[in-house]
Amino acid sequence: MWRLLLQVFFALLIATITMGALLYAIFDWNLFGLTMRMITKLDPRRPKVKPIGRPIEQIAPHARRLWRQSRMPEQGRSRAKQLAIRSAYDHVLAEGCDALGLPHLLGVLPPGEELDIERARVEDLLEEAGLRLRQLS
Repeated sequence: MWRLLLQVFFALLIATITMGALLYAIFDWNLFGLTMRMITKLDPRRPKVKPIGRPIEQIAPHARRLWRQSRMPEQGRSRAKQLAIRSAYDHVLAEGCDALGLPHLLGVLPPGEELDIERARVEDLLEEAGLRLRQLS
């Protein structure tokens, strides 16, 4: 009886190994990799954190470009275009603050002196955090 059970067990083991080898050879399936991916996906202890916005590496060059455009306007640029650049710059600054977890009021304040003060404060915060905005090149 035990001998029959051992024979069935080893037959199933050999069949499983053979099937895995065939799947790997024919379809290039990596059973170990598939198993590990399934385990990590099903792991309830692992938090599923996804980034909300763009990474800071993509925000930084955009912020530098808009800083230059807002500080040094081109000759003949209309007032509407200058205000649009300033608004885009505020949006990118707010995005940078959100990516780094810094507080800001850029989306709340109306245009005016308070917004200009908040913009300068946020620029200083981002500079202290290591994001170099004020570059002319």
